[in-house]
Amino acid sequence: MTDLSNYSLESLHRDAGLVLYRGRKKDGPGQVLVSLPEAESPGREVLKRLEVEYRLREELDRAWAIRPFDLIREKGQIALVLEDPGGGPLDQV
Repeated sequence: MTDLSNYSLESLHRDAGLVLYRGRKKDGPGQVLVSLPEAESPGREVLKRLEVEYRLREELDRAWAIRPFDLIREKGQIALVLEDPGGGPLDQV
């Protein structure tokens, strides 16, 4: 399980009730993408979206998709952790 407290998070994009962050390890190299609900108490649709994205991980090809590798549920919160190939969201390019 990924411990997000070891990462500093930088907001990259907001969409459909979710915020995408780049997480950089505080104590060395390594980064991940983290998708978190925007609201403290997200709606059922937002939670379902994260769960579906996580379940699809084995069907996604790294050549064209960013793959999730962890779904964290802690203290009533949920976070989808994804590989970070670098770059940025297309709407910012």
